[in-house]
Amino acid sequence: MHGRLADVQKAISDPDKIRESTIRNDAQIFEYVCDDSIQIRVVATFDDISLVEVGKTIGKMNSVFPVMPEEFDKPNVGNTLYVRPVASKTTGGEK
Repeated sequence: MHGRLADVQKAISDPDKIRESTIRNDAQIFEYVCDDSIQIRVVATFDDISLVEVGKTIGKMNSVFPVMPEEFDKPNVGNTLYVRPVASKTTGGEK
């Protein structure tokens, strides 16, 4: 993901979606569609996954990769935990 640091930062700070990991129970997957329409996923693990929603745990980014459904038929993502409100990415606020 060379040259995508700003996109990775946006994926963590303002994700389009946050999903459960089906591989690790201490991980979540942050999804983000970049300005050039490439979708990336950032896998982060947490010291205590139960405290993520209240912001009282420490996370570590483990992997970043582009979403390529044509190459990976089993993406190892589970239920969607969060979806950004429709207007907030482009306008900075919710509709």
